[in-house]
Amino acid sequence: MQNNIIVYYDIQDFLSSELSSLTNLQISLNNYLIGDEGAQKLGLGLAQCTNLSSLTLYLERNLIGVQGVSILSSSLAKFSNISFLSLDLRYNPLQNEGVSILASSLAQCSKLSTLTLDLRQNSIGDSGASNLSYSLNQCPNLSTLTIYFRNSEENCLKSKGQFKKQQNYHHTE
Repeated sequence: MQNNIIVYYDIQDFLSSELSSLTNLQISLNNYLIGDEGAQKLGLGLAQCTNLSSLTLYLERNLIGVQGVSILSSSLAKFSNISFLSLDLRYNPLQNEGVSILASSLAQCSKLSTLTLDLRQNSIGDSGASNLSYSLNQCPNLSTLTIYFRNSEENCLKSKGQFKKQQNYHHTE
């Protein structure tokens, strides 16, 4: 079993690797402006990573909207072995609909124990935060949760109190 982190800085390099053998993966694409089309390619590749236990995605400032996060989320929902997940989705136009889709997929990750979500600057309001809270409370093994919401709609910060089940909840403004 592979324990070393495999890091990719290019979608094509990632897609041309032996995807099914990856267990500990980091993909760093901050500021690449991949958009929904690039997110679709990434999502299709991730769907083939059937043995992942740890995934870190740096996708800050990529113009990923509802369509792109929907494809990525479909892949995340299939990860039956993932225990560690870190998603940096700052400065993407996810809005309430996109974060709600993401939240529903995360609820399917039954072995997830550690989750970090960076959702700053995504225009997420009460409904998106509420859906996220509800879905994450469906993750039976989630014990460490860190969420960054700053400057999404300020009202969504009220939802931080809804993350009661998690033992180690961290919120940063």
